[in-house]
Amino acid sequence: MGVAGGSVTMAGGPTIVIPAGALSADTTITVASSTIAAPGGAVTSVFQFGPDGTTFATPATVRFTVPAGTSAAEVGVYWTRPGSTTQWDILPVTVSGTTATVSVTHFSAGYVGAACPADSTCTPAGYATGPRAQRYVVTPVGSPPFNQSEEVVQAAAPNFTIRVDSNNGVSQTSHFIRSGGAVLYVATEFRMPNGAVTSYSYAPPLLIFPADTTPGATASSTSTVTSGASVYTTTRALTVDGVETVTVPAGTFLALKVTTIITSSNAPSVHNLAWWAPVVGRVKTINCQAAAPAVTTTWELTSSSPMICAGGTCACNDLVNSAPEVPLTFTPANLPAPAGGALADGAYSLTAQNLYTGPGGRSGDSLMRIKSTYVLQSGIGQWVYEDDGGAAATRSTEAVRVSGSQLISTTICGAEEPGDIGASRVIGFTASGDTLRLIWANPNYPASSSDQGEERVMIRR
Repeated sequence: MGVAGGSVTMAGGPTIVIPAGALSADTTITVASSTIAAPGGAVTSVFQFGPDGTTFATPATVRFTVPAGTSAAEVGVYWTRPGSTTQWDILPVTVSGTTATVSVTHFSAGYVGAACPADSTCTPAGYATGPRAQRYVVTPVGSPPFNQSEEVVQAAAPNFTIRVDSNNGVSQTSHFIRSGGAVLYVATEFRMPNGAVTSYSYAPPLLIFPADTTPGATASSTSTVTSGASVYTTTRALTVDGVETVTVPAGTFLALKVTTIITSSNAPSVHNLAWWAPVVGRVKTINCQAAAPAVTTTWELTSSSPMICAGGTCACNDLVNSAPEVPLTFTPANLPAPAGGALADGAYSLTAQNLYTGPGGRSGDSLMRIKSTYVLQSGIGQWVYEDDGGAAATRSTEAVRVSGSQLISTTICGAEEPGDIGASRVIGFTASGDTLRLIWANPNYPASSSDQGEERVMIRR
């Protein structure tokens, strides 16, 4: 194509229209499928426009085919910055029918994706948009990785509280406040495996996430930190680097990268790099000491689930437990072997719960009454479970996959022992029609218990 301009269309893909005078010399124009993975929220594939880095004296036009019913308010065009495959600019788009049109000043990679929830700078409000439960794998240099859970346990605008548990036995409860789009750190409490507790408060509250998320924006805050008799100052200087794609175990996300330099009067300077994805929140973090950048700790998201808050208290779900109350029954027989089957999505009610005590074992009514509802949808299982012990309903959310006659469940949200965080639970199952039998074998039988295991019989409503 020369200075007169023209158009190029990829079969089944986008069309490029280059106006007269946009090019200064004959150029071979290409468009092809990109090797860049489409991030979550992508409406089209990612395409590579070439030659990469070509600039235009007058903007060129690119037209993408989008699903019928797409509106310009719902989407944006994501276009990599010159020389980068991970940093993206978000360009305004017009939509007519099934065609999304955008103007570009250079060639790189691009696609049509879901619009950011706040504005064109892709403010990933994360903690500010709604309570979530997250799971991370944490990798310190020179030490084995460990798993960590984060759950919003209280939310009463503008405040919220996050509980962080690690399977190395450390628990942390942190208090935050939202202010004009910013997120501020108020106080935190660490509980060690030996029961020792250390508390920190920040006055004024310490800036964690900036209000202005325009690429290049900066912000800072200085706080006095009080921990018992110890008092020192800390400063956080934040820089918004821009929008990038980042891949973690939970998937590929379009995220806003924020770099923070942390200086304290009693410790070496630390650099913190955080990637915040729209709605999901923080998907990756890297901490390193400024004096020793090779000494890093990395957090990567492994799973995420929304939480439900009412009256300031948050829970994994708000399922209505409409199941009947049933007895836990001692059954003097061998635990049934799981047979697998076609596992169907839907809402299930507990109709029987049997504890198998082995031939000649205990029998009859245990006098305990239980009710439970289980909802399975697209690989996500949600539980609400109540017994007559008088405690509040137990709620959880799990990622579920099938392997033969077993369900492999990983808790995303819900109470669990620290050692179980990030671990997978194996449950046998038999599915036939609308009946689902979940079978837990006792791994310690018969060494330390006469009970072989438990079976829950659930009927799909």
